[in-house]
Amino acid sequence: MLKHRPIRLTLATAAVLVLTACAGLGSGESSYKQGLDANVQQYQLFSDTQLAQQVTLQNCYQFNPNKSECSILTAATNAQQTLAGQPAQLRVAKSPGEIAESIVNRGLDATVKIFGIDAVRSAYRANTKMFADVAATNAQAQADIAKLGIDAAAKDPLIVRPEIIHVGGGSQ
Repeated sequence: MLKHRPIRLTLATAAVLVLTACAGLGSGESSYKQGLDANVQQYQLFSDTQLAQQVTLQNCYQFNPNKSECSILTAATNAQQTLAGQPAQLRVAKSPGEIAESIVNRGLDATVKIFGIDAVRSAYRANTKMFADVAATNAQAQADIAKLGIDAAAKDPLIVRPEIIHVGGGSQ
């Protein structure tokens, strides 16, 4: 009976995803709301998977006489406890421009962690010209800064001649 649980969980997950996708097609909700609902569903599935892993590990340690197998199983799971059990935030951007702004302000890695690689990829494809312009502007700015440094280094050195200044005798 325990052998069929992962298959049932997988089938139930697939059914929920298909039904969620079909339900959103004719509902008239905004894509932002649909995305938020999908994130809630994802979190619930993630939590269910985490719980199933924890139960499996608990049963292994409780009933398996070879505890090293349980240790290997524990190391192989992705069970984690971050942000009170919540997975890393994956939220839906209001627009591709929000993703572009996040890339500029936070960097690509942080943006991927916030919005997910698929959203970043689609935003990049939607704004390819803008990203190319930003990259060209950054490259030009770096070239200008390098040129200023090269020009400054190419100038003849400034030679200062130390001279002794004698103060004439005057009233003291």
